[in-house]
Amino acid sequence: MIELEPPPAKQSKAADPVPSSVRLFQHDPVLDLASPVRNLILAIAALAAIAVALSRLLGATSGLAVTHTTVGTTPVTVFAPISGDRAPAVVIAHGFAGSQQLMQPFAVSLARNGFIAVTFDFLGHGRNPQPLKGSITETEGATTALIEEFAEVAAFARGLPASDGRLAVLGHSMASDIVVRYAQRDSDVAATVAVSMFSPVVTATSPRNLLVIVGALEPAALKNEALRIVAMAAGTVQIQENVTYGSVAAGTARRMAFSPGVEHIGVLYSRASLTQALVWLDTAFGRRLPDGDVSLDARGRWLGLLFLGLTVLAPPPFPHCCLVSPTAREGRTSHGVFCCRWPPRRLSSPHSSSGRRRPISCLSWSVTIWRHISRSMAC
Repeated sequence: MIELEPPPAKQSKAADPVPSSVRLFQHDPVLDLASPVRNLILAIAALAAIAVALSRLLGATSGLAVTHTTVGTTPVTVFAPISGDRAPAVVIAHGFAGSQQLMQPFAVSLARNGFIAVTFDFLGHGRNPQPLKGSITETEGATTALIEEFAEVAAFARGLPASDGRLAVLGHSMASDIVVRYAQRDSDVAATVAVSMFSPVVTATSPRNLLVIVGALEPAALKNEALRIVAMAAGTVQIQENVTYGSVAAGTARRMAFSPGVEHIGVLYSRASLTQALVWLDTAFGRRLPDGDVSLDARGRWLGLLFLGLTVLAPPPFPHCCLVSPTAREGRTSHGVFCCRWPPRRLSSPHSSSGRRRPISCLSWSVTIWRHISRSMAC
């Protein structure tokens, strides 16, 4: 007798080309917003958020006189109170790979409180048409060129019709060293604000009245630099934050401030940073300190609202891909960080209760990405 092998079992459904262990988007009832009505509501809310954010950002300089000009070939922007009253000028310089737009929170905040703020684009940065030659790590060459450019802008600021002739300087990162060196060369500079500072030329008395601001989340090297600088004036290593050492009248004042919850770029938008700079300059110029809340630039929150609205509206960037889930990493599969289906099809969560695949909404995509991106980076 010949025994026949039973035929293989018929597969009722083609195997999913992507193992279930590497699916990132498991069904989440809370995030299941596939309903057209709810998506429409989300879209309207996102558009409203974008509109509000843009209106606030575009109106950030309302109430100020803003003038765009050039000093030689250097693009310069002047922020001044519309009152036209004579006031001290503050020249504000950006860091490496930055531009004057990044420094607008300081410029707007100072101008709203009675100062004339001047920003500009360094050589090789922003809209400056001239290249920056040489290395910024060498005193001769690039550093000298940046100091000379800063000096030209400072002379322009002093000569503005609304300027009373007094001058302060503010610089971020790379520019902190530039403003320090310039202030040491020009003893008429009343005060220096150095944000995310590193400068090997600072002494216990030079430059005059130095405030060092560092983001609390910045590298320890920058915090240690702030401690070192203030310690020289204090004569002790037991330095306290937000305490002024030395004498403002004598020009030897030193102070350090750590802005909470911000890093190297966030420190430029921090309300704590803006407040510290304003109070320091008011003190240095003998101006009346503000009572209660002061008018500060608040574009940080509006930028956050703008990005949130854009994220909700944006479609998934890779509609046929997903990130590897934590369960896939246990076996170190060969899919890497991304696993892609081919041919591409609409990204969806595996299955609904009825067995049909559910489309993933834009908000689901956004929230799920934020939930899982840190774990996926460990792949």
